[in-house]
Amino acid sequence: MSIAFSNHPTSLKNCALSAQRIILILMAASLLVFKGNTLRATNHHEDSLRKVIDSAQHDTLRIPALFALAKLQTDTAEAFAFLHLARDLAEQASIPLWKAYAKVELADLHRKHGRYAPAINYVEEAIQTLEEFPPGKPIIRAYGIAGQLAWSERSSMKSIYYKRKWVDGLNKPETREQYGKALNNLGVTYKNAALEIKALETLLKALEIAEEFRDSTQIGTTLNNIGNVYKNREEYNEALEVHWRALAIRRNLKEPQALADTYNNIGLVHRKLGHNDSARYYFSESIYIRKPTGEKRRLSYAYNNLGLLMSDEGIPDSALKYLHLSLDLKRTAPGDHRDMGIAYLNLAETYISIGKNDIAYDYLEKSRLAIDGKGYTEIEIARLEALAKYFAQINQHADAYKYILIHNELKDSLNHINLTKNVRDVQASFALEQSQNEINRLEQEQRLKELELQNAELARNTMLIALVAIAVIAMVIMLRSRSISQLNKSLQEANANLQATRVSKEEKETLLKEVHHRVKNNLQIITSLLRLQSENIKDPEVLAQFNESQNRIRSMALVHEELYRSKDFTSINMKDYFTKLANDLIRIYAVRKEIDFRIDTEVEKMGVNTLIPLGLMVNEIITNALKHAFTGNTGLLEIKLRDLGNKDYELVVADNGQGFPEGLEMHELHSLGVELIHTLAEQLDGSVQMDNESGARYTIRFRCQD
Repeated sequence: MSIAFSNHPTSLKNCALSAQRIILILMAASLLVFKGNTLRATNHHEDSLRKVIDSAQHDTLRIPALFALAKLQTDTAEAFAFLHLARDLAEQASIPLWKAYAKVELADLHRKHGRYAPAINYVEEAIQTLEEFPPGKPIIRAYGIAGQLAWSERSSMKSIYYKRKWVDGLNKPETREQYGKALNNLGVTYKNAALEIKALETLLKALEIAEEFRDSTQIGTTLNNIGNVYKNREEYNEALEVHWRALAIRRNLKEPQALADTYNNIGLVHRKLGHNDSARYYFSESIYIRKPTGEKRRLSYAYNNLGLLMSDEGIPDSALKYLHLSLDLKRTAPGDHRDMGIAYLNLAETYISIGKNDIAYDYLEKSRLAIDGKGYTEIEIARLEALAKYFAQINQHADAYKYILIHNELKDSLNHINLTKNVRDVQASFALEQSQNEINRLEQEQRLKELELQNAELARNTMLIALVAIAVIAMVIMLRSRSISQLNKSLQEANANLQATRVSKEEKETLLKEVHHRVKNNLQIITSLLRLQSENIKDPEVLAQFNESQNRIRSMALVHEELYRSKDFTSINMKDYFTKLANDLIRIYAVRKEIDFRIDTEVEKMGVNTLIPLGLMVNEIITNALKHAFTGNTGLLEIKLRDLGNKDYELVVADNGQGFPEGLEMHELHSLGVELIHTLAEQLDGSVQMDNESGARYTIRFRCQD
């Protein structure tokens, strides 16, 4: 396995608004001076701010000057000192808005220096205070920082919650451009949380706004992110189309790193498609552009990707050359333990592939030391798999099996941790929404109380006019209050039930998704064990049987993979499944051949009880065709699926190869594959017919079992 964020009195709110205006005026003044053309002007402005702090008689002048002064500092310690002083003075002066604003700036400063725990404490305290005031720039900024911090702590749902509030706050005509950029940021967060449909929807909206402002840099960035979403969805043609649009834009910009990123991303898609020549070209272009920039980290990524491509192509000497170049660049910028662990691991796997086991083991140990105690569980899982390969290669099968079991246990443990974390994230997200609902409810109650007071005052003023009117008004007020109270109670109960239902649904979907994910992982482990065992088999016939068994298991694993990617977790898109299955087999059995594949289906989806036996039959038929049907370097495979009604279906799998021998009947064949096709058809209450028509053709009639 290679590894390529209580209501205050009205007077206080007015004071808060005045405070906001003072902050913005002083910040604008400081920004104008800060953007001066000379260091002398900057120093003069800093001296002026220090004089304000020393000579001002009121803290209302000192505090905003401290904010402005903190922004001018290149010395981090001094910036922290000015912000802490601003916070303390705001507390002494009983100005909660300025105290909260100081906490927002402290949170951002801590975030920039990787100190996430104090940053989170500061920003959440600030948000709690700022939500008591009318909405403004400070709380919008706080939501954005909180979203970034939540993602740094790997709390995806919490990050999305805060970033949505950040985006909503910027959704105004005067901040539309910033709104578009924030949408792009939110879209990337959706992508990283594997919410790909939501990511595409958000990023396409961000792209529309970037095009509205003709911001070429932002258009290129957003297109790049959209392409990455398509790649994650394995929609590689769509990914290439979007990345090429980004490339056309970035070629006209003087932004070499952005251009190199696009070349690298296009290369990654081509590698996924098996287009090795194209992948090599784009990786090489990325390296050519990155070399003069001196950006060593990104250059190391490009070398790593090119090395992995060479390993895919079976050119170990070139693979090792580029992987060592990547490692050397990473060593010049030490401190990133994750990158070092991956670099060592990729080298170890390459050395294993060429039988240099002693060197491979040294790099496996270096990978372990680089990531030890750092929490990079995914890398450790990959390292354990490589260890199993290493021990299998030196014929220590007991140790190989031991590390496969440890690998399996750690992978299951990680899946369980992620599952628990996802459930907690969902619950936390709804808890945050519930808190906001509670605030809205309290505000509604306050408005109702104010209305009741107004009605009571009206009753007193009209008492001298008519006693009857007083009684009627009192009765109306009482009934209205009771009705509103009952309505509020009903709404609260309905809201609570809705929240519980939503959380329960999310938990069940997460659990069901995990079941299919775990089944797929276990099937992949069985495939890994078969592959490890087959590495020591010399008999070609036995080795072929092992490889065919791996492909049969892979066809079942693909069913569960598609299920946990689907929306309802019970049915699979037939066209997508057959396409992936056929492409996998073509990559295995027709490496140097040009095999076209066509599919025509009247059936959109089927369930697991039908699809597993059906997939196994298609696996056997396509495997047989790829092995025996095509004598040249080209060929055609076709799959047709027809709905006959009453849950009956007809599947035709055909090729344009040399066909079956004349006069051959199915009952005369005794191979495991043919017997398996016959047995699986019986499981589906079906039948199999074989004939020649421009090649071999299987016609299978069956009944849906779901």
